Amino acid sequence: MSGELLFWLAAGLLTALAVLALLRPLLAPRGDTATARAPYDLAVYRDQLAEIERDVARGVLTPEAAEAARTEIERRILAAADAPAHGPGSAAAGRGSAPRRLPKMLAGTIAVALPLLALGVYVQLGAPALPGAPVAERAVATDDDMAVLVEQLAQRMAERPDDVRGWLLLARSYASLGRYEDSATAYAAAIAHGAEGAEVQSAYGEALSAAANGQITVAAKMAFDAALAQDPGEPRARFYLALAKAQTGNLDEALADWVTLEAEAPADAPWRGAVTAQIEQAAAELGLDAAALPGRVALAPLPEPAEPSLDERGPDEADMAAAADMTPEERDAFIRGMVANLAARLETTPDDLGGWLRLARAYGVLGEAEKSEEAWARAAALAPDDVDVLLGYAQAIRDASVEEAPLPPEFGATVAKARALDPEHPLGLYLGGLAESAAGNAAAARALWEKLRALLPEGSPERAEIDARLAGLPAS
Repeated sequence: MSGELLFWLAAGLLTALAVLALLRPLLAPRGDTATARAPYDLAVYRDQLAEIERDVARGVLTPEAAEAARTEIERRILAAADAPAHGPGSAAAGRGSAPRRLPKMLAGTIAVALPLLALGVYVQLGAPALPGAPVAERAVATDDDMAVLVEQLAQRMAERPDDVRGWLLLARSYASLGRYEDSATAYAAAIAHGAEGAEVQSAYGEALSAAANGQITVAAKMAFDAALAQDPGEPRARFYLALAKAQTGNLDEALADWVTLEAEAPADAPWRGAVTAQIEQAAAELGLDAAALPGRVALAPLPEPAEPSLDERGPDEADMAAAADMTPEERDAFIRGMVANLAARLETTPDDLGGWLRLARAYGVLGEAEKSEEAWARAAALAPDDVDVLLGYAQAIRDASVEEAPLPPEFGATVAKARALDPEHPLGLYLGGLAESAAGNAAAARALWEKLRALLPEGSPERAEIDARLAGLPAS
């Protein structure tokens, strides 16, 4: 047996053992001697009161929200204290009072499939034949780079606490790093400074729930309720409020809510699968047939999209890589042939936005600036409210302009339209500075470029270019 095979067998065995160790508590039986429900509820509510104080100290909750949460919990404490205790084995002590368990078959499947899946992904995407590299020579992880940028943003927010967009960006960035408490704090700051909308409230509630290891806390429930007050159909809030019912023992009501949410979901909604999974798990716990639940809508699978031909989609990275083994003449003819075919197809399908974007970028790679500008213009006409498309068009106008010649009026008009949609877009700030400078408005150009400079990493080539452009502006 080869050393490499021994390694994979050992790695798989260790992974399976680790997974089984993690699943063991989920496989444990619930038992028939659960504690009486009322004392259990009172203990939970006391913990929630302590949690509110911690959230206020961290800045996650405002004093007003904390007071409302305390009132709600105190009402529940009085109701729990007056309720008769349910003995072991009663209905109230059964569903929902204990943590939900994974079915044993599902747990066993995970224990076997997860190591095999990890191995398959690694074989497909990794490089098992490469020798190990010294730690000092390894590339810095992307997450580390992201963490540095997020900390820089956090420092800027300490200096500009009224920047609502900045708080929202910081909250989403923290969530992407798994720092859910920090994400919730940033969402709370954004809301305190005027952030509005059902999506903001539901994202805040989701961060609070994630920070509590999936438990729908009182503060999270208040955020989801606020989201539904603004948009009764907001799917994330509806999903989590149903989960809150399941966690408090009302699994029947939660199941009914999930069935309704699934029935109203668009067929291609990315969150629909999560709702379906919750329905099937809840139905299994209740001993019901998930497929026969009242109100469930059988949804036909979406048809698989046809794979476009090379001539339809134009060259992609794989095509470019295949062309690397050709002679320069063969490669140029290969690429230009596909670009020409794409251009011809777009004349018969002029509403294909994605096609015009691919054509514009392909012409840019080939150095045909004027044709690239024409393709960007067609794309901008199809997407007049897409900031990235408008800025791509403006950049193409600049690239196609003759050096030392004045920029055409269409450049300034396109940049102004894009900046009206997103005033803080970095490329918009850069091109806006160019437009103002070309128009002789040195002070306006300086203001835009200084704002952009503050967003760029110190020592980066982009920041050096901005420094040079600022130095070249006439003194105001």
